[in-house]
Amino acid sequence: MKKLLTLMAIILCFHLSSLAQESEIKSYFVSAGVGASNPLGEIELIRGNRKVVRTQFANAPSYTLEIGKRINQGSEVSLSIGYANYTYENKEDYTDGFRNYSSDDFNFIPVFLNYDLIFGQGSWRGFFGGHAGIAFYTKEVNLLSELHLLNIPQDQWPSHPNELTPLDLEIQNSFGIGIHGGARRDFFEGKMFVELLFSTTYSQFVAKILNDPEDDGDRDVELDTNPVDLGINLGWRF
Repeated sequence: MKKLLTLMAIILCFHLSSLAQESEIKSYFVSAGVGASNPLGEIELIRGNRKVVRTQFANAPSYTLEIGKRINQGSEVSLSIGYANYTYENKEDYTDGFRNYSSDDFNFIPVFLNYDLIFGQGSWRGFFGGHAGIAFYTKEVNLLSELHLLNIPQDQWPSHPNELTPLDLEIQNSFGIGIHGGARRDFFEGKMFVELLFSTTYSQFVAKILNDPEDDGDRDVELDTNPVDLGINLGWRF
């Protein structure tokens, strides 16, 4: 986190110096793209001193829409909105060998303010920048319940895993900060461009169990999601 903040400060210094040296260029752009996203995330439900449920996320396609403005020859700012639908698998293992696995999905929608530095000359140019904003979730995550911790005798457990009562986990919207970079190719005298993009985001999320029978709230939940994206965008300047 400290390294990212330091890098963002360096980028801001470059931005201020470039503004002092170059006049503003009124050049707007819009772009859209698709990529592959790895959420690098896992939810662990903790009961006492044991972690009893692991929820692992899978890779998913990601989509981005961005609109921005060229500040000068070497920098630009933009606002972007993304979308990814992550699937996940719950794995609940009991000490007596009983197992119950299930899967579900949730939507991840980041809205970020971006700042980019542009490097090089010619048709191919490099860019590097930072982004910060809010990540929204539009669906609850359902964890499985651990019945033997609810003082329910084993002979009264449901006979089929689908009859187990889930724990509904509400993920709060979170602040995110990250870096991105890549290479850009201009066409049609700079009016159109295609870019190859790498992006990584750091965020820590607060989660609340809505129907927690132990009434421990988010103290039972460890949640970490730090997406890494590789993608391609197509844009138009006007």
